[in-house]
Amino acid sequence: MPGASPSGAGILPLFAETFLLVGRYFIIVYPVFLYFILSSFLLPHTTPDFSHWAWWVVSLGLVAILYIFKAGWSLMMYRAVKEWQVFQQRLLQGPVADADEPFPLPMIPFSLLKEFIPGMGQYGLTFLLGGILWALCVITPIGLLVWGAYHWIGSPEFILPLYNQNTLTFQDFQQFWDRLPMHQKTQLSQWNLVSMAAMGILFIVNALTLYWQQYVILKDTHAFKAFWLSARRAVRHPFQTVLILVYFWTFYLFFSLVGNMSDVLAFLGIFLLILTMVYFGLFLFLYLLRIDAEATP
Repeated sequence: MPGASPSGAGILPLFAETFLLVGRYFIIVYPVFLYFILSSFLLPHTTPDFSHWAWWVVSLGLVAILYIFKAGWSLMMYRAVKEWQVFQQRLLQGPVADADEPFPLPMIPFSLLKEFIPGMGQYGLTFLLGGILWALCVITPIGLLVWGAYHWIGSPEFILPLYNQNTLTFQDFQQFWDRLPMHQKTQLSQWNLVSMAAMGILFIVNALTLYWQQYVILKDTHAFKAFWLSARRAVRHPFQTVLILVYFWTFYLFFSLVGNMSDVLAFLGIFLLILTMVYFGLFLFLYLLRIDAEATP
């Protein structure tokens, strides 16, 4: 049935198929990797200096560039998935009789680089506005939550000595916890609940806005409508949305841990995170185009 809602099992083959897309259109990784190289030059790997205005300028500038770059990446991913669909349809047709026409239809994935600059020009400002909207959706509720927690629970300033230690083992934390009076332990427990609530808010916002970048390209629309379409899809199909998010964060956390194990693995972890970004960008386009394109207005 056109536009039918896929089950969780129905999208599992798309997870596997997307690996084939990453291999075929690996060229998409190049501009993503270029951004990480650019950011490493502009923002040194030092402790953030929140008190210095230059650090904020560089950091916010890199975030703005990230979203503008994302517009170029997203158009490349969209073109790749569309070409992939043509390629798959061509394979299903079987051999052609005309010997002058090669089979399967040859495609040049390297040509996707031509979409990067036009994508930034066409959708860059829309993606930048979408990034600002997403930040507001996250910062506003979490900021109100933290403000209320400071008002009703109080600031846990007694844990500051923990942050001054270069290394902190589980035994160090356990000894610190055992020395705390009961009212401070209660305060920390309440702040743990606040942290869990903040993570819940972040998860909900990510779920509701999961598809907005793809809808900007698919519907050629502005950020506000893309957010609305994304939220509507997430509400109508919550199981698939949660499954995709859990799958994504499993990859992301695992590769982040790999990158933090040692200096030798740091580069590998970054490279795997880049592949994860490309993988899930391609997956979301494939998911919406293959299963749900006819059901969305």
